[in-house]
Formats: sequence, C-alpha cells, structure tokens
Amino acid sequence: NRICLPGWKGEYCAKPICSSGCSEEHGYCEAPGECKRRLGWDGPLCDKCTKYPGCLHGTCNQPFQCICKEGWGGLLCNEDLN
Repeated sequence: NRICLPGWKGEYCAKPICSSGCSEEHGYCEAPGECKRRLGWDGPLCDKCTKYPGCLHGTCNQPFQCICKEGWGGLLCNEDLN
C-alpha cells in the first residue's frame, strides 16, 4: 500500500489532484492544484460554458450556444427586439 506525496493519488501516485472544485467533467490537471479547461469550457473551475463567438446579449447551457436574453434576437443576440 503506497502513501503518495501531497497532491498526488492513484495506485502508482502518478495522478495529480486537481484544484478544489475543478469540474471533473469539463476540466483536468497535469500537475497538482491545476484546473485546465477542456474545449468549450471556461472559468477558474472549468464549469462555465463558452458562448458562441460574437454572442453579445446571450448565454449558454452547453459550449458554443447563444441563447438570447429577453428583448434580444438574431444569431448573435445583437438585434434589439424592443
């Protein structure tokens, strides 16, 4: 039974422990304490989706979406509907 150095885990102590709160689904780490984002995800914990490039008044639930906020339309949510 191995005892790993701080920041490492796994059978051979070769797997780094990512920063606390780092999304296991959308982030990863190559060294202890990191949180590197996978394509389409952002934020310090890799848990915020990346909006479609140029999306102005919109949000996303999944990467590269542009869901317009109320009162806005168009592909980039840049058309004022009011």
